[in-house]
Amino acid sequence: MLLPPSKILIVDNRVGASYALNTVLSQCGYQVSLLANPDKMIEALMQLGPDLVLLEEELPGICGGQLCRKIKSEQCLRHIRVMMYSRSMRLHDPDYVQAIGADAALRKPCPARELLAAIEQQLAVAH
Repeated sequence: MLLPPSKILIVDNRVGASYALNTVLSQCGYQVSLLANPDKMIEALMQLGPDLVLLEEELPGICGGQLCRKIKSEQCLRHIRVMMYSRSMRLHDPDYVQAIGADAALRKPCPARELLAAIEQQLAVAH
């Protein structure tokens, strides 16, 4: 019996980068949704039920770390794996990554192979 494809939600206001990432992940068999407006994230999480969120740190009006904390503070959402994926220097600080509750963090840009390996690792934990 085949398992359904893992669902990934990309939260990033940089639409071009999101589309490129969507293409790569979709070609790898993932079901990908894009969200450019961080104000709609909780609603999207409830509707889509993703296995993993790729979350940009530097979003308009709010930082990704605040959104990560919100996800991890909600009983019905905390099971969702959150990977911070950003150019932000904050992601070099393991104390910061731990404090916001992120399950993993990668700095942009990184090789596609490295990103895919990190995603696979997070999804293995999720299932």
